[in-house]
Amino acid sequence: MSKKILILNGSPRSKGNTAMLCDALSAGARSAGHQVTRFDLHKLDIHGCLGCVKGGKDPASPCVQKDDMGLIYPAYREADIVVLASPMYYWGFSGQLKTAFDRLFAVAECFPGYANPHKECALIMAAEGNSADNWKPVLDYYHALLGFLGWQDRGQVLAGGVFEAGAVAGQPVLDQAFRFGASLLIGARYIRFPRDAVPAAASRPFYDTCAIPLLPRYTIPNHDGHPVHQSGSIIAELSRPLP
Repeated sequence: MSKKILILNGSPRSKGNTAMLCDALSAGARSAGHQVTRFDLHKLDIHGCLGCVKGGKDPASPCVQKDDMGLIYPAYREADIVVLASPMYYWGFSGQLKTAFDRLFAVAECFPGYANPHKECALIMAAEGNSADNWKPVLDYYHALLGFLGWQDRGQVLAGGVFEAGAVAGQPVLDQAFRFGASLLIGARYIRFPRDAVPAAASRPFYDTCAIPLLPRYTIPNHDGHPVHQSGSIIAELSRPLP
């Protein structure tokens, strides 16, 4: 069954690393029959949330501010999966992505108790740093955000060690972003195991093929369940989702 995927690209660089990751994921998703809608937020006129709590009166145009968020709201309502794409800025999302995401509260205002519509979500991020400590703050925020929203995490594509625009070109992570997009049809996920935290269940019956973003100082199980140390932002595929 095909999915409707909404990509919110918070990068200000039209041909930057985040944009290239979005291109690859979109191509993979479309190859699997998904519908992809993408907004490059830096090209849109989107103002910050006013905190007025006066939205939600018109589901078709839920916010009191009338700007280019009006283009995003219909796609957001219809989306099965929301992909948050951003370069890492000060260990968080870019201002472009955060501004647009805050404005989605107007949709929650349409429902009793400000209930957010249930979505699946994935994260695409490019960063100069590529250590576990560097990724931790933004991943902690991402997981906390999904927890409060009640959204299901579909995984992350993390491209570390890239700074100059286009530095991700030719790197394996682009192919992995493509395969990640294609895998959304079957519900594959990307997961990470910190060093010395490989679960005992990581054995051949548990994994068909490994699907784990590898970061420096991280350990993963191979197909026989034995720990293997790897480095670099490399991602392989799961043939089935974790329980």
